Amino acid sequence: MKCSGYLASDDGTRLDVTVTVPAGSGLHPLVVYLRAETLAHRVQLDVRLFDVKRDGTRHLVTRGTTTLDTGTPLVPFGTKPVTIPT
Repeated sequence: MKCSGYLASDDGTRLDVTVTVPAGSGLHPLVVYLRAETLAHRVQLDVRLFDVKRDGTRHLVTRGTTTLDTGTPLVPFGTKPVTIPT
């Protein structure tokens, strides 16, 4: 199953996100795939997945982090697909 849409980050930026759930039963690792675009040469991306109840309470399910780095301050990261395991 695949679900795509936009999520809002803490700073109000809209993030184009796709969530894919593998077929079959059992536990599967949760992986976040996104397309990152930045003029910076180095940036850290943090993702958190919450279970949100109808009453608005939320509980952290899992989280992940990755650092994008071109290796040189004069070369921006640009636009690339990013995979973040949780």
